[in-house]
Amino acid sequence: NGLYEFSPIVAVNFNAGSFAVLQTYADHETKTIKISFQGASGHQVYFSLTDVLGRIVIHGVRPPVKQSDQLELDARNLPSGIYFYTVRTGNQSAIGKIFY
Repeated sequence: NGLYEFSPIVAVNFNAGSFAVLQTYADHETKTIKISFQGASGHQVYFSLTDVLGRIVIHGVRPPVKQSDQLELDARNLPSGIYFYTVRTGNQSAIGKIFY
């Protein structure tokens, strides 16, 4: 019949806890990728970086960290491109895209 309706919801904020990735930064000069996060207090941090084909190119585990911290990943052997990061702590995780 051609009728349609728009949702009045403009944005959704989902906070299953206080864990969040604050900033990602690809530094070509120092050949590193930096991922800042908060809310992982007392938990190990698991991280991985995958390429666009889904291959894991960097991964690791950090010991329990303080409230806010930063991962600094060695990207010397990575070609320029699009990568996806996953940062997981406890039962919370964050996934995002970074251009290197």
